[in-house]
This record gives sequence, C-alpha cells and structure tokens, in this order.
Amino acid sequence: MDRRLAGLVVLVVVLVAATALPGFSGRKVAGVPSAKVFPDPPAAGDCALSPLDGAVRNSGSRTPEVDVTAVTWGSCADEVFGEIVDPGFAGAAAGPTNPGYTNSSSERRPGRCSRAVAAFAGLNPTSPRPTVQGAPLFEHISWAPTLGFDPYRVVPGQEERGTGRTWSRCLVAPIVHRSYQGTLAQAFQTGRMPGEFGLCWSGTDLDRAIDLIRCDEPHAAELLATAFVDDRSLVTRDDYQRTCGQMAALIMRTDAPILGGELTAVIDPVTSDGESLPTSPQTVGCFVVSADERLLDQTVIALDDRPVPFAA
Repeated sequence: MDRRLAGLVVLVVVLVAATALPGFSGRKVAGVPSAKVFPDPPAAGDCALSPLDGAVRNSGSRTPEVDVTAVTWGSCADEVFGEIVDPGFAGAAAGPTNPGYTNSSSERRPGRCSRAVAAFAGLNPTSPRPTVQGAPLFEHISWAPTLGFDPYRVVPGQEERGTGRTWSRCLVAPIVHRSYQGTLAQAFQTGRMPGEFGLCWSGTDLDRAIDLIRCDEPHAAELLATAFVDDRSLVTRDDYQRTCGQMAALIMRTDAPILGGELTAVIDPVTSDGESLPTSPQTVGCFVVSADERLLDQTVIALDDRPVPFAA
C-alpha cells in the first residue's frame, strides 16, 4: 500500500475514535455532583437494639467510643442494650470532683458522660460526687449512690469521619451488658429502676470477686452507696454505720424498712486496697440486706411506700 494511503487510513481511524469517545474530543458528560447524606445521629429517645460488644472502638479516650454504624438504633419501647442520654444532661456543670464516684469502671473522677448519666438517672450531678437530691454533706465522708453502668460516646462511622464530620452522643448501658426493658431516666426518683442497673449479689464483702446477680432475681444484698474518706483516722465505724443508714433511707426514699426491722444497713470497709497507714484513704460500701436472711428479688432503689420486694 502506498505510504500516503496508509497514513490516510490511520488518520480516518483516529478521527472515528475521537468522534465515538467523548474523552478523546474533550466533551464533558452532563451531571451534578452531590455530597453523600448521612443519617442523623441518634437522639434522646433512641436506644441500641443490638449488643455493643463488637461496636466499641479503641480511641484512647477514657470513655469508650461506639461506632454508630455498628449498632442498630430504634425505639426504646422493647428490649434494648443501652439508651442515649438526653443531650440536655450532657452539659451539666462538672464542678470540682473528689475521688470515689462509683460506676462500673471505678472512675475516680467522673467525666462528661458519667455525669450526664447521673443526671439522667435522677441524681444531682453538680455536687462533688453525684448523689441523691437533698443529700446532706457528711463531715469527712463523701457518700455516693452506686449504679451498675458503663458510659459510652457514640461517634460517626469511619466513612462519615472521613468527610470531617464530628459529633458525639452519650450512651448508657448496664455493666452486665444484657438487654433490658424500661428506662434509666429519672429512675432514682420514679422507682422504676431496670434491675440490670442495680448492684446486687450474694454477700456484703467488697474484697471478694464481684459476682453480680440481676436485681430482679433472688439475691441476698444490694450495694446502695459507697463512701470515700481522705483520712480514715477521722472517721469511726459508728460514723460509717450511722451515715450508711441515712444514705440507704435517702436512696430508698423511705426509712420504714430499716426502722421497722425488715431491712438492715450493713457497712463493709475495703481492706484489699493496700493502704495501711492510720491516715490512709478508705472506701466503704453500704449494703442493705434482709434482717431475717430472706432474699430480695427486686432493687430497693426509690422503694418509697411499696412493700419490701422479698422473694417468694
């Protein structure tokens, strides 16, 4: 073939390709770019409907984080694994804190979500240690109600974080990581505390390995409060016993079971903390037990004027 003819054929092929393929001709394909829309973060009134164990991510934060995309969210009406704390509580003033606020992870200085949970549950979050509303200040002793919970920060999923979006919500779940029914909202006031958030077990010894029993199952004792003192030499056992009884009555919202002899307030100083000096700090538990060795089968938090829940 003549070289000029061959060149013409090649040129025609190139021109056909350029006509057929927009990329060759530089033509633009019509279209409007759009940003991906992510679902709104869970809000107060939303609950985790699936277990949290596989959703927790290691962030280095003191409060564990939960990837929002790893949990199913929905109504709190049925069985749930945790609930979003009202964002209004999350802004509660922290103020100065003293060691000893008791939650499941034994945080000595409650963080933002821990205090938000305390307020959500009906406690006063602005006191040095979140406590029941109207609790007096005891000399040398800092008492706080106990609550078996784990706090979490719910955060965006990986794809959403990759776009630069940031937000967080406080989530509360029982320390036992079981599903439960009901709500923790204002439970210290309403008396409708889900049993999974109580700290019930078979004895009254804080030095033993914790073997929690659901508070809606038969149990011998319920830990209602813990005390922390900076200098144990300033406090006597009688001081602990007297103030334990007062705290138990405040938490139960009645002193009738103790005065009537149905329940007894029992103190238990921690001895396995390694502190041996006469002026060392000390932690003491305040339990309630049956006065006649009967078992309980519900929490006594905010019992009010209801009968003591003895197991049948």
